[in-house]
Amino acid sequence: MDIAYILRLEGDLGGAESAYKGATVSFRGTSLAGQAVSRAGLAAIAWYRGRLSEASAEYQQTLGLPSGNVEDDGYIADIRLGWARLCVDQGVPEKAVLLAQQAVGTFNRTKRPDDEARARAVLAEALLANGALEDAAAEAERAAMLVSGGEGRVAKLFVSAAAAHVTAVIDQKRNPQNLALDLHRLELVASQAQSLNLLPLALEARLARDTIALNANRPGSVAELKALQSEARSRGLLLIAKKAEAVAANGAVYSAATRSSARNH
Repeated sequence: MDIAYILRLEGDLGGAESAYKGATVSFRGTSLAGQAVSRAGLAAIAWYRGRLSEASAEYQQTLGLPSGNVEDDGYIADIRLGWARLCVDQGVPEKAVLLAQQAVGTFNRTKRPDDEARARAVLAEALLANGALEDAAAEAERAAMLVSGGEGRVAKLFVSAAAAHVTAVIDQKRNPQNLALDLHRLELVASQAQSLNLLPLALEARLARDTIALNANRPGSVAELKALQSEARSRGLLLIAKKAEAVAANGAVYSAATRSSARNH
């Protein structure tokens, strides 16, 4: 199971899928928790591939499996956290907020600070998508505090990416003078994730950076998004590719309209 998780973090979706499917078969009839975790892993892979309805159905079915005692709380919270991220992409941030809050409560109660930090980072993104900017900023700060003294590099980068994104979106609305620093932070997260071979996280940070840059009319943003789209598609990370394509297309339309308007004045 650990191998499947590592392969997923590295963006080897085919390898992770094979490992999760093998684990699902191995755990059938022997461990409901193991079966649930492996199926949730398959749901996450479907999400990365842009198959949101399939991923949502898998998460729902996985949470519907019978659970045992309180020791199962951790894996249930992890499944809820994955589903919360999916809900943000499906445009239902209210549900994402609820799922992330449940995960935060579980990880807080079971004294798992890195996992609680990840959950609070997801909660911050869900609150941001729901328009609750102050609450999003507060959760991002809490997440950062939880990992500040820890050694979990993946958790730290995950939290850093979410916190930088939340801050950048808020600054774009309220403190545009801070955007250069925000974009630098996202670039730093992307570079660090790339150095650790955490490809999906690196591409997500780049997507956040390039989207913010495009919205701020930074030169070269559309080209960066198109390059990101091509790389994500070549790796099978179609969710990120589709997001980059949509943002770049909107930016290209905007730029063309701006140029046309400029010529007519």
